[in-house]
Amino acid sequence: MFRIGVDGYALLVHRGPMPPMYEEYRKRAVLAEEFDLSAPDGEPSFVAIGTANEWPALIVGQRFNPSGGFNPGVLLVPETKILFVGAGERILAYQLDGPSRLWEDTAEAGLAK
Repeated sequence: MFRIGVDGYALLVHRGPMPPMYEEYRKRAVLAEEFDLSAPDGEPSFVAIGTANEWPALIVGQRFNPSGGFNPGVLLVPETKILFVGAGERILAYQLDGPSRLWEDTAEAGLAK
């Protein structure tokens, strides 16, 4: 798992099985979203974000498809407090004040590297 600090935010990003602290992150998050974690196909990924030195307020755990040749990606726009998460065909946007999901969309061919 990678921890990335950006403009007062701490972003945790992981590809593969849910991290050992996943349940604790989920319990402490203001918004915890899960997508297809029990699906038989695809690959899991985990994204969490919060203010530095605090438990993440938002976590997203998902199994994404297609996973071969496609890496999950995140884009944080600190000025607008918006986080974009893309994995496989799913694209999500979150307002970090709150936090709340703004929208969900799809990329039919999947997100390229």
